Amino acid sequence: MLAVLKNIAQYIEPGDEGVAFIYDYFWGGNDVMAHLELSAGLAILKNTKSTAQINKQLLMEANKIIQDVMDVISAKYKD
Repeated sequence: MLAVLKNIAQYIEPGDEGVAFIYDYFWGGNDVMAHLELSAGLAILKNTKSTAQINKQLLMEANKIIQDVMDVISAKYKD
């Protein structure tokens, strides 16, 4: 999975940047399994252990996106 995330950097335009992280959303933990900072052609693996170390606004945005997707899936496949 890290190779896929790392390869995203190849598609980032010069001057743009981003972040990718894998964290324990579904089980309610604070563990971060991977955190990459991305820029044009470069992916830097960060030593992030906890979601407390991630920008709060970014984490809130990620949580909302995941929850929105889960809501759509739940509604679509409701018994």
